Amino acid sequence: MGRFACSHCGHHFESEAAEVVVCPNCYWSTSVKKDHDSPPFEKTPLSKTQTLEASPEAVRPWLWVGGGLFILLLIGVSLLAAHHLKSQDEILHKIEKKNAQVIATAQPELALSGEEQEMLARSVSVDLGGALTEKESQILAIPPFFRSPSQGRIAAPPWDQKQFEEFLKGTQAQYRIPLEWSYRHKLAQLFQTHYLAAAQAFEAKDYHKARDEWIRSLAFPVYQNNPQRHRGVILTLLRPYINDVLSKIGAMNTALTGRGLGAQEEKIRSAYQGLQELFEKQSWEEANAKILEITKLLEGIEKGPRIVEPPPLPKETGLVDADIQEVLLAQAAPLQPSLPDAHSLRQDLIEKEKVIQSRLPEALEGIRKQYEEALALIKSGNGPEAKELLKKIEYPETLAQDARAKIKILDKLTSASLDSQKKSE
Repeated sequence: MGRFACSHCGHHFESEAAEVVVCPNCYWSTSVKKDHDSPPFEKTPLSKTQTLEASPEAVRPWLWVGGGLFILLLIGVSLLAAHHLKSQDEILHKIEKKNAQVIATAQPELALSGEEQEMLARSVSVDLGGALTEKESQILAIPPFFRSPSQGRIAAPPWDQKQFEEFLKGTQAQYRIPLEWSYRHKLAQLFQTHYLAAAQAFEAKDYHKARDEWIRSLAFPVYQNNPQRHRGVILTLLRPYINDVLSKIGAMNTALTGRGLGAQEEKIRSAYQGLQELFEKQSWEEANAKILEITKLLEGIEKGPRIVEPPPLPKETGLVDADIQEVLLAQAAPLQPSLPDAHSLRQDLIEKEKVIQSRLPEALEGIRKQYEEALALIKSGNGPEAKELLKKIEYPETLAQDARAKIKILDKLTSASLDSQKKSE
């Protein structure tokens, strides 16, 4: 081992003797001399570049520190820039929102689409005496909800003497209960005296007499003077016949209670037919007067009695079996008559009147002025008053459709304006 000194960096160290000794500090070999042979060492200052080149081990830690600081600085700058951009976006969004509120309050029409603005400013013209549209033709047609006349209708035609005798023979064979000739004769006599008389009265439209005679035809003589045997045998054998007679009695009660209403309904039906003829002639003034006539007829029906009842039952009702009497009393109970589709008729008359009014020069001119006034109010920014005028336009259909479309847009403007005012507060 020998001691050496490096004249390059001034480092003193020990090392084994070799042909080439390298300084462990700066890794130079030409500047290494034995320590006792070398002249006194004079350390010369190194430049910054020389120091970096000469001692990479010493410089490396500072590079890591510097790099870390640079990365932290870069992250901080990025975060600051992102925060600044976000703040800018929020400020711009607030400005845009505030501007939108100001626009919606001051000029709400600017918030509408181009199509909506065009619809709001559009003016529709209506020609007097134009052809009826398909919808208007349907409105002017006779409504399908008229009741078919039910007064005086029975489910099945009345029986004759031969049908009754065949029925009596068949039902005895079915139940295998033959009746004595004398009792069969009594039943046949009762049928001929009262049932056939009821049938004749029905054909003559004397519904009161028909009802009473059919009731009398149910007063069967007590079979063998035994009420229990009478119920068990006669009422069982004659059940189909009894049901048929009861249905006819019920129809007569309906006819008797609805006779007054039926006459009124027939007047309305006839008036409707006359109204249809006026439509075909396009006699709009006369049709308008006919509408008033039908309205008064309808009012007469509505002011009629609320409770009606058929005439009292005949005294022979007490001779009828108790169970059958219950059915007869239920059929003759007071009832509240239903009007002949009064509400539907009123709605139909209102719709027809709109079509008629759209064909009358004076009425159409008044609607046209009202429409033009509404357009002027829209143009001046007075939406609420314009909307009230547009609501009153119900005919003609083309004008009414345009009015409804404008009202929808005006409602949207009103809603947007109110929302913006609440948000600004």
